[in-house]
Amino acid sequence: MENIVLLLLKRGVDVNTRGGQYDFALHTALVKQHGNIARLLIENGADVNIQGRYGAALTTASWYGMENIVPLLLERGAKVNACDGLYGSALYTALAQKHEKITRLLIENGANVNIQSRYGAALTMASWCGMEKIVLLLLQRGIYVNAHGGQYDYALHTALVGQHENIARLLIENGADVNQKAEFYGTPLAVATRHCQWDIVLLLIGKGANLDPQVEDYGRILAAASWHGREDIVRLLMMNNAAANFGGRPYEFALHAAVSNGQETITRLLIDNGADVNLRVRHYGTVLAEAISLGHENIVRLFIDRGANPNACVGEYGTALATASCYGYENIVGLLLEKGADANVQGGRYTSALHTAVVRRQEKIAMLLIEKGANVNAWSATLGGPLHAAIWMASSNMVQFLIHHGANVNTHLEPYGTALIIASFHGHENLVQVLIDNRADLNAQSGKYGTALVAASLAGNENIVRLLLTNGAEVNWQGGRYGCALEVAVHLGLARLLTENGAGINIAVKIYGSALAAASSYGFESLVRLLLDSGADLDAVGEYGTALGTASFYGHENIVRLLLMSEADVNARGRRYDSALHAAVSNGRENIVLLLLKNGADVNLQVDIYGTVLEEASFRGLENIVRLLIEHGADVNLHNEDSSPIQAVLSRGHQNVARVLREYGAD
Repeated sequence: MENIVLLLLKRGVDVNTRGGQYDFALHTALVKQHGNIARLLIENGADVNIQGRYGAALTTASWYGMENIVPLLLERGAKVNACDGLYGSALYTALAQKHEKITRLLIENGANVNIQSRYGAALTMASWCGMEKIVLLLLQRGIYVNAHGGQYDYALHTALVGQHENIARLLIENGADVNQKAEFYGTPLAVATRHCQWDIVLLLIGKGANLDPQVEDYGRILAAASWHGREDIVRLLMMNNAAANFGGRPYEFALHAAVSNGQETITRLLIDNGADVNLRVRHYGTVLAEAISLGHENIVRLFIDRGANPNACVGEYGTALATASCYGYENIVGLLLEKGADANVQGGRYTSALHTAVVRRQEKIAMLLIEKGANVNAWSATLGGPLHAAIWMASSNMVQFLIHHGANVNTHLEPYGTALIIASFHGHENLVQVLIDNRADLNAQSGKYGTALVAASLAGNENIVRLLLTNGAEVNWQGGRYGCALEVAVHLGLARLLTENGAGINIAVKIYGSALAAASSYGFESLVRLLLDSGADLDAVGEYGTALGTASFYGHENIVRLLLMSEADVNARGRRYDSALHAAVSNGRENIVLLLLKNGADVNLQVDIYGTVLEEASFRGLENIVRLLIEHGADVNLHNEDSSPIQAVLSRGHQNVARVLREYGAD
C-alpha cells in the first residue's frame, strides 16, 4: 500500500514510531520485502540504525537479500559493523543466507571481516556456505587464513567438512596450515580422509601434511586409504614412510583395514612393504582370522604363503581353523589343514575347532577335521567333549559320526553328567537310542541329575523313561540333587510307569524323604492317590517332615484333606517344621491351620526350634492365625526355655498381636 504510506508521510506521521510485530515501519517493510515502501521510509527520515526485533535495518535487509535497499542504507549512514541479529552482524547474516552480492557490497563498504562470531570469522563462514568467490575476495584482501573460530575451528576444516573441495584448495594454496589440529576433528588430512576427498588428500600430502593423524572411523590415514582401496595414496604414503604397523582405532593397522574391506591388492602391497602378517587385532585376534571371518579366501592364502601363523591362539574363537569352522568356510578349513594348521590347538569360545564346528552345526567341516586328525575326545570345561556338544545341538548325524570315530560315550561333564543324561533330560529320544546302541552306561551316576532315568523323569520325558527301563536302567538308583526317579516324576503316567517297573514306593529319598512327600509338595493329587493306593508310607519323614507337613507348608488343601482322610498322623514329628501344624503356621496357611486343628492337631505341641505354634504365629505377626489357635485351646502363657508368645510379639513390634494375647490373658 505504497500510496497510503506516502499519504501518511505527507500528513506528518512519525516515521520512527515503535509498534507492531516488527517494531518499526522500516523493519516491517523490509521483512515483507516491500522495497519501494522501504525506500520511501528511508528517504523520509526513517532511522537506519535503530534496533528492531531482527536487529538494525541493514541486518534485516541483508537477511532478505534486498540488494537495492542495502546500498541506500549504507548511503544514509547505516553502521556496517553493528552487532545485532541472529548471526551478529549484517555481514554474517548475508553470508549465512548466501547473498553474494550483498556480502561483497558490505565488505567493500568496510565490514570488519575479522570479527569473531559464534560461527567463526567471515572466512570460516564463507567456507562453510560454499561461497567460493567471497572466499577469494577475502583472501585477496589479506584476511588471516588460519584464524580460529566456529564449530570446526578453522576455515580449512570447515570447507572440508562442508565438502567444498574448491574452497579447500583455495585455502591451502593461500597458506592454510595443513597440520593445524581442530579440537574434535583433528588435522585437515584427517578430515579429508574421513570424507574421502582423495584429491585434497594428495594436495595436503604434497604440502607437507603429517602422514599419521588419527582419522575418525578408520584409525590412521594409511588405514583409511587401505580400506577404500586407494592404491595410489597407499603407495604415496609408503614412499613417504607412513608407518604400516602403526596402530589406531577402529582399524588398528592399515593391513587390518585392507583385510576388513577385502582389498586384496592393497593387502599384498602392504605386506610387500613390511606389514606384519601376524599382527594382533581386537575381536578375532589376528588379521588372518579377520580375513577368514569375512570369507576372503585369496587373502587367507596370501597370508599363509607369506608366513602367517595358522596356529596362533588368540581372539574370540581361538585359532584360524576354529574361526573358519565357526563361519562354515569349508574351502578355507581345507586350505588351512593343507598348509599345516593343527586341528587340536585349544582356545577361544568353544575350545577347539572341532567343538566349534559341532556347536555351529557345520557337519561337513567337523567330519573333515576328524578325518584330518582332530581329537574326538578333546575336552572343554564348559561343553565337555565334542559328543556332549553334539548332544546339546541335537545333531544325530554328528553324534553317530563322532561315536563311529571313537568318541567316549561315558565321559562325565559337570554339572550335567554323561551324554546319555544330557540327551535324556532334553528329550532327544533318537540320540538316547543311538547312545544305548553304542553301549552308553544306563546307570552311570553323574552330575546334578544323578542318572539318565532321573533326568528323563524330572523333565517329564515319558518315552525316554520307557526306553531306558526297557534297556535295563535301574529304577531305584539315586544320585545328584534330586534323589530317585519316582521322587521327581512330574505326572501320573510317568509315576505309574515307574511303579509298574519296580520303583520303590517307600524308598527314602534326598529332598522330601519319600515319593509321597514329593508329590504332595507339587500338589499332584492324582499322583498322591496313586502312591497311596500303592501302599506309600503316610508318615515317612523328609525335609519338611511328613507328606502331610509338606502339603501343609505349600498350602495344597486338597492334598492335606486327602492325606487326613487316609489317616495320616496329624501330629507326626520330623525335620524342619517338626509338625504339620508348625509347617502351615510358618508359611501363613490359615485355611490349612484350621483344617489341621479340626482334625486333631495338638495346638500346644512344642518343638525345639520354634517353641509352640502360637509363639511361631505371634513372632510372624499372623493375627488371624493367633486368634484361631487361641480359640482352639492354645495356652497363651506356654513357653519354652527362651521365650513366650508375648515376648516373641514384642521382639518384632507386632502391637496388634500383643493386644490379642493380652486380651486372652497373656502375662
